[in-house]
Amino acid sequence: MDDALFEKYYERELEGEALKAFEESLRLDENFVIAYKEYAQSRQALQSLQMKATENRLKDISLPITNHEHQHKRRSIIRNTAIAASLILFICFSYLINKGSSLDYQRLADNFYEKPINPAIKSTDAAENIFTTAYTLFDSKDYSKAKEAFRNILNRDPENMDALEGLAHCQYQLEEWEEASRHFNNLYKHHKNIASKENSEWMMILIALQKKAEKSSLMEMLDPMLNESQHSYHFKAKKLIESL
Repeated sequence: MDDALFEKYYERELEGEALKAFEESLRLDENFVIAYKEYAQSRQALQSLQMKATENRLKDISLPITNHEHQHKRRSIIRNTAIAASLILFICFSYLINKGSSLDYQRLADNFYEKPINPAIKSTDAAENIFTTAYTLFDSKDYSKAKEAFRNILNRDPENMDALEGLAHCQYQLEEWEEASRHFNNLYKHHKNIASKENSEWMMILIALQKKAEKSSLMEMLDPMLNESQHSYHFKAKKLIESL
């Protein structure tokens, strides 16, 4: 794998088509996901060592604090406390002014939505693939008929995770939030494909957003993605928080 490409993505330097192609690989290529996660873990380990080395150097060069420095430090604390108090008052005042405004949850969720990947694209004979009809209906936005097509697949093969994923996305588009959430939760627990598991995790967040969940609840759901830099939706989670 290309470590230089991984580094650009890790440092958030990829843009446009390059970023889109990279994130598409994270969704479709499990080996690519594994390779990136190994790279990210090695970078995190290196950064941790560098931070410890810096801390040790700072300890070695630290000098005793004089009385004058103590007084300067006290003045700095008082000044910073006053600044912090002013900021809190400003935030509270801004909140009261903007209390009447509301976030367009649906538009925000639509901006961060990603449709499911058609397994037929991996087939050498896509015309005979049982998913072709279902995904064609989904792509044409005929979600009710697509839902029935995915249900027919599940009737023949109840453990087909790809059909369940398609069904869950249809229910999301039809705003059947409870059923969609239940199916995405099952996919997250049982799907063996890493990209599909992480997509299901992301979709549960978008459902919560569609249902106008409290920001604190959304933050709690996003927290695992934010703390795991190699997660496929790590940077999307950051962008979503910035939009809330």
